[in-house]
Amino acid sequence: IQVDPTLLDFGRLVEDETRTKSFVISSIGDADLTLDHVKFSGEVAGFTLLTSDLRGKILPPGASVTVEVVYTPMGASEYAQAIITSNDADEDDTQKAVELIGEGSVPELNINPDPLDLGVTYVGCDNNNEVELENIGTDTLEIYEITHEGDAIRMSGTPTLPLVLEPGES
Repeated sequence: IQVDPTLLDFGRLVEDETRTKSFVISSIGDADLTLDHVKFSGEVAGFTLLTSDLRGKILPPGASVTVEVVYTPMGASEYAQAIITSNDADEDDTQKAVELIGEGSVPELNINPDPLDLGVTYVGCDNNNEVELENIGTDTLEIYEITHEGDAIRMSGTPTLPLVLEPGES
């Protein structure tokens, strides 16, 4: 069995954008190669296998099959593997892997500290704390509303909304 390429880098895509790439599984031996399956391993939310089920597909010597994978970003950075299992008797391991890498151009909010620990506050006393909002994503983040629950807590110094944070800004 030969798999080429062994890495599919889908690059950075914006929300709702998709990109399709493919890899080729080839029978390079002198006997028929039977594919058991092609399945994903890892964080696969953004990756979809487009090629129909390959279970039991027989590739005569010299034959190959193209496997298509589509990537639609679901997060800032995604990684998975397409695992190909076959009956290749010449391999130490009957599995081959294709690395799948994709990056979504998406905003991602980091709140620090999370959770906010107000500590011990005595009756009638105030305890001031700060919360930092940071965009750790790769696209512009817009915050339209900031709220809290609880009668004993009040916010002061709330930024003007909508708050727009570029990547890396807090």
